[in-house]
Amino acid sequence: LVAFTSLPNGLPDIVTSDDTLKVTIWPGLNGTYYVGTAPAPAPAADFVDVQEAIDAVNKWGICGPVVFKIRDGVYAGAGVINAPITGGSIINRVTFEGENGTPSTVLVNGLNGNPAITMNNVTNVTFRNVKLVSTGSTTLMLAGAPARDSFINCVITAPFGTSSSNNVGVVSGLNTTWDGNDIVFLKDSILGSSTGIYFYARNAATSGTGIVIDSNIFMNSYYYGATYLYNMRSLKFRGNFIQQSPTTYYHVSTHNTQTLGTN
Repeated sequence: LVAFTSLPNGLPDIVTSDDTLKVTIWPGLNGTYYVGTAPAPAPAADFVDVQEAIDAVNKWGICGPVVFKIRDGVYAGAGVINAPITGGSIINRVTFEGENGTPSTVLVNGLNGNPAITMNNVTNVTFRNVKLVSTGSTTLMLAGAPARDSFINCVITAPFGTSSSNNVGVVSGLNTTWDGNDIVFLKDSILGSSTGIYFYARNAATSGTGIVIDSNIFMNSYYYGATYLYNMRSLKFRGNFIQQSPTTYYHVSTHNTQTLGTN
C-alpha cells in the first residue's frame, strides 16, 4: 500500500523525500507452510529458514491453525517469538515440526551463546521433532507467562555446565518472575547445562500449574540434575529416564511443589 502527496497547499512540493508512505500488508497465516528447500517434486519452500517463519508469525499473526514443516538441515539463530500472536488461541495453534519426524536431522542453533528459541509470554505453540542447540547455558527460554505450549520428541541440548546455580537450565523460565502454566515436555531428550528444566513460579496460587514432564530422557546436567522446580501445582512428572554426571548433587529437585506424579 503506497500513499503520497502532491501540490501541498496548492503549491509545488520542493521537498519530495518525505511525501510517500509505503506499508506492506499481508494476511494472517493459515494452514501448512514449508521451511527450507527440498528437491523436486517436493513443494517449494514458503520460508527459507526458521527465523523467517518466526518473523512472519510475529509480524502478520495467524487466522487459523498453522503448521510449519521444517525440512532437514541446519538453521542458525531462530530467534524470538513474541506475544501476543495475533489470532492465536487454543484452537489456532502454531506448530513447528521436523518434516521427516527425526529430530537429529533438523538442527536449530542459537547464535553467539544465545538460546536457540526464546518465547516471550507465548501461548499455544508446539515444537515437535526438532533439535535445539546452544553453546550457552540455556537453549530454550520460556520467559514471562507462557501457557499451553508443548515440546514433543525434541532434543534440547547445551554444553555440560560448570555452575552450581539453580537457575541455569537447558530449559529456563528466567529466574523467579515466571508465571507459566500448562507446559508439556513429552518424549524429549534434555541434555547438559547445570539443570535440565528450571521453572521458578512467581506465585504458587496462579502460576506453575499443570506442568507435564513425561517420558523424557535427562542426561549430563552438572549440578541440579533433571529439574529444579519451585511453586508447582498439579505437576505430572512420570516415566522419565535420568542419568547424570558424578558432579550432580540432585537428580530431581522440587520445592513447595504438590501432586508429584509417578516415576
